[in-house]
Amino acid sequence: MQRIPGRRAAVAVGGSLALALSQSPGMAIALPGIPSVVAGSVAEARECAVPGVGPGLHSGIPTPSGYSPTRGTVSALTLFVDFPDAEAQITTEARLAEFFPATSEYFAESSYGALDYRPAPVHGWLRMPQPFEAYGIDRGVGWHPGDAQGYNRLMHDIVAALERAAGDGGADGEGRDGRPDGTPVRDTTAAGDGRADNPAPNSPTSVDHPAPAGDRSDSTGDTASTGDTGTTTDGADAPRSAGAAAPAPAGLNGRGVELDAADVDFSAHDLVNILTAPNAGPPAVEKVLSVSFPGRPLIPTDTGPLHNVSFIWSSQPGHTPHRVLVHENGHAFGLPDLYWTGEGPSPELTGHWDVMEQDWGPSNDILAWHKWKMGWLTDSEVDCVPGPGVTEHTVTPLGAPGAERAGGVDGVPRAAAGQGAGVAGTGVAAAPGATGTDTRLVTVPLGPTEVLTLEVRVESGLDEAVCRPGVLIARVDTHRPSGEGPVRVVDATPGSDGCLTLPDPQVTPGLSDAPHRPGDVFHDEHAGVSVEVTDADADGRHTVRVTRR
Repeated sequence: MQRIPGRRAAVAVGGSLALALSQSPGMAIALPGIPSVVAGSVAEARECAVPGVGPGLHSGIPTPSGYSPTRGTVSALTLFVDFPDAEAQITTEARLAEFFPATSEYFAESSYGALDYRPAPVHGWLRMPQPFEAYGIDRGVGWHPGDAQGYNRLMHDIVAALERAAGDGGADGEGRDGRPDGTPVRDTTAAGDGRADNPAPNSPTSVDHPAPAGDRSDSTGDTASTGDTGTTTDGADAPRSAGAAAPAPAGLNGRGVELDAADVDFSAHDLVNILTAPNAGPPAVEKVLSVSFPGRPLIPTDTGPLHNVSFIWSSQPGHTPHRVLVHENGHAFGLPDLYWTGEGPSPELTGHWDVMEQDWGPSNDILAWHKWKMGWLTDSEVDCVPGPGVTEHTVTPLGAPGAERAGGVDGVPRAAAGQGAGVAGTGVAAAPGATGTDTRLVTVPLGPTEVLTLEVRVESGLDEAVCRPGVLIARVDTHRPSGEGPVRVVDATPGSDGCLTLPDPQVTPGLSDAPHRPGDVFHDEHAGVSVEVTDADADGRHTVRVTRR
């Protein structure tokens, strides 16, 4: 079987956690004067919602404004782009099918029904006026409003091509074949650069897709790339804030609506996906170019600025190729990159436990902390342990089915989802209806910017590669920026080769057996915190005891 390069090379940790953490699986921690054991949370969950810093991507709670809503109905305008030197060889329907309905189903399952993600595709390839090579698209290339080429030129050309298609009566007409039934699609090639005269003054963070393993030499890594500084625009041209209800279109297998070019209103959508022709640029196994520009308005249009834009290049191999879009849209939801882009060799960070680090290979879910950040876990499912004492918690597996969280529950229409009372500590709005009550996340603040998180991961629909079920312990540092290790999983078996029967190059092997099992104890001497896994039942629920000095 051909080896598919991974997101990053798996490099053993050189003691990056050892300075602060130590653990002794199977050994009890003796602390003097242990008080009575308290069952469950000892404080309101919001007391453990550690904030981040600034408007950019971070793991802090709440998520800054400007990103896409994460609950209720979310609309994703989806456009298709090819180039004169890379004409699409497939239909736009075939390209869409690489990602949908799988992406919508992923978000529905991971959010326990809180997120109703609906694509709004405009079928027909939008031909760019320049060859692909002319734009200078490469790994590490960001967006700058003053650029004559790059993503600034490309986005202006996309908007201009869409306007031409609208003026020509949409995608139908004489031109290239673009549909399975042979319906021709208008060739939108036209002279001129199509750029607006007044680019938006604010530049968003540029988020590159992780590079395949062994491909870091050709990339500067995933860096924050900005143009002019500024804050998110307020008023009518600003992206809709988290919690605003998106339109609720019907059709498209119940997950969206097909649009004509003339129907496009950028202000009516929460994010924009640009799916390029798969043959434009290098194959993903050689170099990953997919990138997102989230959080701030980009170039202006007649119906509002582009915002929360993700570009998907090439096609990912394997049976879950849609997860590249899940990863990129994760940035539109305010999630940071969890893989390493800093100096030096990459330490072991979160591995395959979150799609924001590894999104190739077998399916994987999203960390419980990030689910809470997005409002997919409610406060009633989060136990908070902010002070001294001994607490005991029974934690339900993250992938276990949960109560429906979105509208449509208890007679509440889906269109109303996202407009309910706020989810305490998360900064996003709660959808009316049923919420979960089982504990799925235990949080132990270690300082103003750090928190220890406990969750249970077992083999499930989205966690198909879990080979050692148990309690996953992670250290979250909300002041660490995207790409510099904001989350680091604590390995219960440091130095091991992992537990996968058939090793997968897309799964960091050393962290595949990271969860703690009954009898294992984790101890942070510096913070005075110990976590002992005391029991597990047949349904995967694990009992943990947290002791704080």
